[in-house]
Amino acid sequence: MTTMKLWATNKNGKEITIHANAVVVATGGFGANEEMYTQYREDLKGFSTTNHPGATGDGIVLAQTIGAAVVDMKEIQTNPTVEVTTNTVISETVRGKGTIMVNQSGERFTSEMLTRDVLSSAILEQEGQVAYLIFDERVMNSMAALKANYEKGIIFKGETIEELASLINIDADSLEATLVEWNGFVKNQNDPTFTRETGMEEDLSQAPYYAVRVKPAVHYTMGGLKINTLTEVLTENNVPIKGLYAAGEVTGGVHGANRLGGNAVADIMVFGRQAGIQASSYASTLQKKTLVLPVEEISTTKAKGNYVDGTYEGIGKGREGDITVKIIVENSSITSIEIISNNETPGLYEAARDGIVEEIIKTQSIEVDTVTGATETSKGILAAVKDALK
Repeated sequence: MTTMKLWATNKNGKEITIHANAVVVATGGFGANEEMYTQYREDLKGFSTTNHPGATGDGIVLAQTIGAAVVDMKEIQTNPTVEVTTNTVISETVRGKGTIMVNQSGERFTSEMLTRDVLSSAILEQEGQVAYLIFDERVMNSMAALKANYEKGIIFKGETIEELASLINIDADSLEATLVEWNGFVKNQNDPTFTRETGMEEDLSQAPYYAVRVKPAVHYTMGGLKINTLTEVLTENNVPIKGLYAAGEVTGGVHGANRLGGNAVADIMVFGRQAGIQASSYASTLQKKTLVLPVEEISTTKAKGNYVDGTYEGIGKGREGDITVKIIVENSSITSIEIISNNETPGLYEAARDGIVEEIIKTQSIEVDTVTGATETSKGILAAVKDALK
């Protein structure tokens, strides 16, 4: 197509037609459209949302009417810590400062530092499908956002643990026992219950105490219009729709199954810029512009190993049990590392495996960093590789 037509209405309700050589769709996701997201995820029916009212997926539907394909529509991220009455997101930073999370029985039920999808699932298994973030005056004073939320009236405050427990209808003895236990874990720098490893620098012992009632809410839609590296919107047969571009949350296939926090900014900056370049070029010349990436100096030198050729197996202790690996050494270098068996947590396991295996082969060394958030699994893989190389 050489021109596109868009229909709209003016302030008087009169229909108007807009002609354009190129169109960039940047209308955001569909996280505020329950009818739409439950088409792909029935389990999210009844969920609240952190999205603005305009995130209804209209741009996706509009593009589909002219043959646009969609991808990853069922990949919908929930934020686990959203205040239940106002849908206010309580930042991960709060947990990173030492906050714990308890259920209606006043007990911790998971490591508070796991990924959003894992924490959301854990909360939904609790009574009432809610949880409470519990913290003290130290944490409150460390964040202006918490003080603002307290002023909004969405944070409970108790001068004592007993008073706080009464406000949130939790057994005081149970909540106090949980806090005493947690403070002991911090003192010993060891959480034997859920193996939490971060956000344990200081305990929760400075009264008064605070609680926020939270539940998972729809937060980000990874699915959307299928695009290529030029941000051209594609058909089901991967054919670009000439003159149609898309960027931001309206697109799919950029973040995979679970977007990393902050990566939406990278998405809109990279693909937004690309969409602007391509749409402008096409509109003026009706030709797409070749993608030009920044020049990057890439080293072609590969590390050389000093191992005996062969195939070896080894076992290491991961977070959930033994991890078994098979290693192939050719021409004195490790060329393949395969995880034969493991019982690690899905999501964390894949992150550790991909990061560790790639780095070992790249450096030909087991002196590599563990993967943040999957430390014990990483250590298990490294131990298994070391065992095999013996």
